[in-house]
Amino acid sequence: MSTAVSRLALATRDHVPTAVSSPLEIAILVQSAPDEPGNSLALRFAAEAIRKGHAIPRVFFYKDAVNTGDGRGEFSAQGFGVRRGWQSLTRTNGTELLVCSASGSRRGIPPSALASCFISSGLGQLAAMTLESDRLVCF
Repeated sequence: MSTAVSRLALATRDHVPTAVSSPLEIAILVQSAPDEPGNSLALRFAAEAIRKGHAIPRVFFYKDAVNTGDGRGEFSAQGFGVRRGWQSLTRTNGTELLVCSASGSRRGIPPSALASCFISSGLGQLAAMTLESDRLVCF
């Protein structure tokens, strides 16, 4: 693990907002491919924030991160495990997993090819979730 990534991992673990009397609504923007550290770091951040009582209503996958939702995805075991982790988060907490339709189209991923729990969405939804949330965290 590179020094920059290990610093980011420590910063993320230490900077998840602590449990408060009025929990935060946190939106997450993921731009890292499923086999890159940023994607799994975003998943761990989301799980820890939920554990601390915060809400993660939506996660938006943009740029190379749209490959996370590709049901035909042929990526490393790490990437496959990350997709299953996001799907598990949805099933247990109701978090919406939104995949940018334009980024998906550019990468040959039609909405019909998305894995279960992933929803095709546009940049307008990213703008809306940013406005509706207390925080936007980008990975």
